[in-house]
Amino acid sequence: MIVVERSTLPAAHALIDRARAAVAAKRLRLRENDKPLGAVTFSAGVAARRGRSIEDLVAAADAVLYRAKEQGRNQVIAEQSLVGLPASADRRPR
Repeated sequence: MIVVERSTLPAAHALIDRARAAVAAKRLRLRENDKPLGAVTFSAGVAARRGRSIEDLVAAADAVLYRAKEQGRNQVIAEQSLVGLPASADRRPR
């Protein structure tokens, strides 16, 4: 879990998506023989507290995380994409 304080949901989404892209761009290799291990990727769900309890916040982030995984992984989805708001926060890699 990453907590981004004093941020908007779109700004937090953009921050996590930049981290996702940076991680995916790295290529791992074994130290012993320099054998390539391939890329590491991750998916994330971004949710805003909006006066919710921590438990409800984690549940909201978890729901969009699982949506990201179901839609192909290696992407960041913000919770507003679940409630019909603009899909611009649902930025899957092209």
